[in-house]
Amino acid sequence: MKKDMAAGDWIAELIARAAVGRPYDTGEGDWACPVELSGLYGRHPDVPGVDSVQALCLALSFLRTELERFLEDGGKILDPEDRSVWSRQGIATTFGGVGPL
Repeated sequence: MKKDMAAGDWIAELIARAAVGRPYDTGEGDWACPVELSGLYGRHPDVPGVDSVQALCLALSFLRTELERFLEDGGKILDPEDRSVWSRQGIATTFGGVGPL
């Protein structure tokens, strides 16, 4: 928004869900994988790759990058079971070697 007419800040807790779908052949010589971060950014365009493995890896890498960006922007990610706060290390542990190191 270029110029706010009115604005306010607040803290909101929400349930977010990271999800990847099954990679599929696009029929155009490549593959794609559905990905979304519901509650944060919503549905993202399917992530393309040269084959199903690359499409899946790139989709997981995208999720990791978006969650790290959320933390860098001041967001907090809480474990749904014990409400402990996740750090970048928690995200790295979840995603293993997928994504930026």
